[in-house]
Formats: sequence, structure tokens, C-alpha cells
Amino acid sequence: MIRYLDKDEYGKCIPLWKEAFPEDSEEFLDYYFGKKISDSQVIVKEDEGGKLLTMAHLNPYKVRVGGRMYVLPYIVGVATAADSRHQGHMRDVLAAMLQDMHEAHTPFCYLMPASPDIYRPFGFVYIFDQPVWTLREDAAKGMQVIGLRLDGAAEAAGEAVADVAAAEMAYTGTANGHAAHNGSPAAVGMDLADWMDRWLNGRFQVYAERDSAYLQMLQAELDSEDGQVYGYLDGQGKLAALRAVWGKEKQEQRFLYCDRDEWVGTPEGLPASKPAIMARITDVAAMAEAISVNEDCPCPRMEVLIRIKDRLVDGNHGLWRWRLGRDGSRLERMKGIGAMEGIGTAEGFGTMEGSGSMEGSGSMEVFGTEEGSGTEEGDTLVSTEVLELTIEQLTAWLLGYRALDAVTESDSGEIPYWWRFVRPLRGVLLDEVV
Repeated sequence: MIRYLDKDEYGKCIPLWKEAFPEDSEEFLDYYFGKKISDSQVIVKEDEGGKLLTMAHLNPYKVRVGGRMYVLPYIVGVATAADSRHQGHMRDVLAAMLQDMHEAHTPFCYLMPASPDIYRPFGFVYIFDQPVWTLREDAAKGMQVIGLRLDGAAEAAGEAVADVAAAEMAYTGTANGHAAHNGSPAAVGMDLADWMDRWLNGRFQVYAERDSAYLQMLQAELDSEDGQVYGYLDGQGKLAALRAVWGKEKQEQRFLYCDRDEWVGTPEGLPASKPAIMARITDVAAMAEAISVNEDCPCPRMEVLIRIKDRLVDGNHGLWRWRLGRDGSRLERMKGIGAMEGIGTAEGFGTMEGSGSMEGSGSMEVFGTEEGSGTEEGDTLVSTEVLELTIEQLTAWLLGYRALDAVTESDSGEIPYWWRFVRPLRGVLLDEVV
């Protein structure tokens, strides 16, 4: 049976979690099952006796998507009991989960895969490469390095804060820096959530919102793995960079946000980035809300046709009329003979619900609107050429990971010209780690 656990049942997941993820420390498990999981959903498949066969945890994050805000599921803890693998249990759980997300009008979900090949059959594709950033040694010189807590709690004054700041100065080679004697952001006039959110908003269109709840949870996560946050203050005492490390056996960088891009470099011998996050559109109509026409479009509006192929979510599959404007777009399902299958143009493909039939053979026209509608004549570009995409191609394109011509380069046939007038999202930073 596939179902969602009640909150008082979440402890049932611990044995399977330990079996699947033996590297996780007891401190991390205390954090995750004591704090993190409280707002999550857990979908499982059980046998007739109630034994847990497969589980997937859906951790909610408030994610900004092109100026809009959505609560999106970050999928973690996907695991199948060792004696129940290769029997289709995970497939059943993930398929049910995707259908539920579609019915909830969730634009997309995302995850950090242990192996991408596990998730590709379910329509997941990479949409974010984690930058490999380091603070340049010459930039760090002369800055003040302080130990901070993201939850606003002041650390004990004196040696503890001095020690962590001194360790960070040694790491960066900051010879002239000096440690502050209070680790409270308030003590140095900082609103760290606001600083981080402004930093993200200036660089990315898709990211998890930083607020006090986010920072408190992140600090608890860092504490579970002996983590530490460092703040870098410039000559005027303003926060110029935030860096965090964690790891019980080996300290690794958890994040680095720097207000001055020229201060950031890539460690010698390492790639500039590495694939990190995969995503999948779960409701194409909800996803379309964040997509608009770009400045190259000769009209402020565009009406085109797109056929989406989705093997797992029937509600996404089929032919859609796509109406795009400057501030967003919407998809309207076409109904009738041929609306679910076929190629080419809109001729014979059926009608949109509530509309007349479509005619044409791949042509483009510019139309004005009806008299008295309040819009100018010639304000809508209309094309009957049909763009055909799989859900994977659509995800990679609309989330800005690859241009459409690169996404479809292995396919035969030409892409409708109008795709160049669509503005996909640009700039994704989803660097949450569980």
C-alpha cells in the first residue's frame, strides 16, 4: 500500500534511513528527525504487514521562481529496504508522488541525486550546477573575520569566537584580520536573512527564500555536523561575504556568498562547477505562470502551440495553446481528435475547450484584438507551428539549464522560429543539502 505517513509515524523511517544512509551521524539524525522532518511529507510503500518497503521525504521550501513564490518539495531520503529492491517499489512511490504533485498544481520538484540514472526514467534532468567557489586570498587580506550564528544567538565572548575566527583567517591567509568578540549578528548590525536574500535576488531568478525560519533550520543543520559560519567585514565594517563549513571528520565548505564577484575564484585544478540538482516539471500549467515573452518578441503577446510528451503524468501530456505576455503566460489544453498525438502544425489537431477550430499550416500572423478591448491593434503574434517537447526537454529549457536548440539538437526536424521569443528562467541557485 502507498500512503503518506502521519507525523506521529515519522519515527518508523529511522531504521530504513540508517540502513540506506549509514554515513549519517547520530547528531544529524537527531536534527533531521527532531526538527527538519516536522514540516515534511513522507510517502511510503508498505507490505501487508506494515513493513516499510520504500520511502521518499518531501521537504518544503519557499522558492522564488521568476518573481513568484511557491512552496516546492525538495525530495530527500529516497530509499528501498535492501531485501525489497529491484521489485518496482520505488517506481510505484515516485509515480504516485508525481501524480499527487500535479494534482496539487506544484510547478516542479527537485532533488540532489546520489545517482542521476535512478531518476532519469522518471523525467528528472539536471537544472543546477553547483559552483566551486573560494574566496581569493588577496581579497580576504585586511578584512575582519568574525564567527557568526545564523539563528541570532550570541556565542560566548572571548576565546571561543576568537578561536573560530583565527582558524578561518589561517584558512584564507588573512594576515591582517582580527576577530570580533561577539558572534551575534545583531551585535554588528546585521540582518543576515535580508543580506542573503538581497544577494540571491540580485543574481538568480530561482532560489529558496532566506528568512528567519530558514536560517534557524540551517544553523541547526550546521550544528549537527560541527559547522561554523564566518562573516567577512570590509574596511567600513559592512558584511562583504558569508562562508560556512561543516563536517565531523573533514571540514568542507557548505556555502560561500560574496557581495563582490571579483573576490571569488575557483580552486586551482578543480572544475568551475559540478552538476548538483535535478528537477522535474510536475504541472506544466503552473510552471507556465513564470514564463513570459522576451524583449525580442515583436509583440507584447504571443499565442502558439506546444505538444508535451509526459509518460508518467497524463495531465501534462498533449497539445496546449500557450498564451504568453510580458508578465507571465498560461497554458490552455486543446481537445479533440489529434490533440494528444501527431506532428507538424495545428491543422486537424482539434480545438481548445470553448474555442473554434484552428486552421493553418504552420503560418505566423500578427493580430489586433476586438474593438473596445482596450489593447492596441497588432499586439499579438500568433503561430500555428507546433513545438514538440518531452517533459525532460521542457524542464531543462524553462529552468534555464540549456537553450532549446541545444536541448533538441539530437531530434530531427526544425524548431518553430517563435521559441526565440520565449524568456525562460535565468539563474538557478538551489544549494540546499540534506
